[in-house]
Amino acid sequence: MRNWKDYFTTIEKETGLKVVIATHPRGDYTLHNDVLNKYEKFRFKTAELIRDAEFVIAQFSTSICYATIFWKPILLVTGSDIKANKRMINGTKKYARLLHTQVCDISEPVNNVTSRLRIDEDAYCQFINDYLKPQDRNIDNRLFKNSITGIIGIVKPN
Repeated sequence: MRNWKDYFTTIEKETGLKVVIATHPRGDYTLHNDVLNKYEKFRFKTAELIRDAEFVIAQFSTSICYATIFWKPILLVTGSDIKANKRMINGTKKYARLLHTQVCDISEPVNNVTSRLRIDEDAYCQFINDYLKPQDRNIDNRLFKNSITGIIGIVKPN
């Protein structure tokens, strides 16, 4: 977990933004309070946090789906804790291929994070069409986004 603290600190310094953590509903974060106590953590608020974020740091997670819906750049990450889980590392690599991005290893030096904060519009649209939209793909992307955000009850007020 030490690498996560260093990674988050570098992200904050380089971007000038504050790291906020959307915790997994079944996660036990008391085990890592020494590393994570510095950061605000929210349970059951992933969609709202991503909606309001500048970008998303994620691994093999449903949060990637929210990031594509809300059109947010994604930093896909891995570390020693994730590498031990073949399913998670393979899933993270698959997301990277689908979204035309890279997987960053948090144990390696972080540099020029802002250059990685880009969206491949074609890849995001393809991901939404292939994995998120219903089989009837004739629905417009904006209408789909409005439908999804309305369903989960987080339409941002004007």
